[in-house]
Amino acid sequence: MRIQALLLLSVVACAGTPGTVVLEDQFDAPAMNTAWRAAKGEWKQEGGSLRGVEIASDKHAVVVRRPVAFQDGTVQLRFRLDGARQIALSINGAKGHICRVVVTPKGFRIAKDPDVKKGEKAITLAASSAPIATGEWHDLTLVMEGSKMSAKIGGILITGEHPGIAEAKADVGLPVGGTAAAFDWIKVYRTR
Repeated sequence: MRIQALLLLSVVACAGTPGTVVLEDQFDAPAMNTAWRAAKGEWKQEGGSLRGVEIASDKHAVVVRRPVAFQDGTVQLRFRLDGARQIALSINGAKGHICRVVVTPKGFRIAKDPDVKKGEKAITLAASSAPIATGEWHDLTLVMEGSKMSAKIGGILITGEHPGIAEAKADVGLPVGGTAAAFDWIKVYRTR
């Protein structure tokens, strides 16, 4: 499985671009694009980045989501942990969460999200315990092709597979748990 993911990322890297750009936001406008929907917390666009701050009274992670339709594709973004316990890149379908990359100061993991209506629990597909420095910018790449997903931060690549990942994607989300985090840019490429 790891070899398949390496081949998938190699193909993406050699192709020049990993598909058709269907979403690109540099977060450099004076205000957040209205296509982003903030569900919880406080979101501000300032200094060329989008910053999410958790509000204790919400009793929920700060979340912003944006519609973008694709089946298979690549999501690239730059993030900075500014006191957050964790952030995630959440990939969602028309009926709910599909999968995500979860990042903490202690590492990162990829997971298949549960179908709560079926009583499922989240399934960790792969994880890295390599520390993620707070207060520094990091690049994250997530590749999804059929039932396979691979995530890379810095030089660390993790891969996993689950049939539920093959579901059609409808939006991307950026949840932040605990204090704050910032996002410098995001790009979504559709390959199918």
